Amino acid sequence: MTRAGEFETISERTTWDSFRRCSSFEKRSEAPEGIVESVEYAEPVEAFLPLLVIGQLAHIGKQAVFGLG
Repeated sequence: MTRAGEFETISERTTWDSFRRCSSFEKRSEAPEGIVESVEYAEPVEAFLPLLVIGQLAHIGKQAVFGLG
């Protein structure tokens, strides 16, 4: 999708996030970490919504089952 580079960014907020979770299977505590980003674009991005929904429904991304990815 070459159009993705054509959108003007209005605002962008990137933060580092971490939380603690317990694995009952592995009997240990973990602290997953990663980047959380929020972006606002000037133009409507409806053309990309099907791709975003597919990614959400397929749980694409590292540790998506924990709300990440």
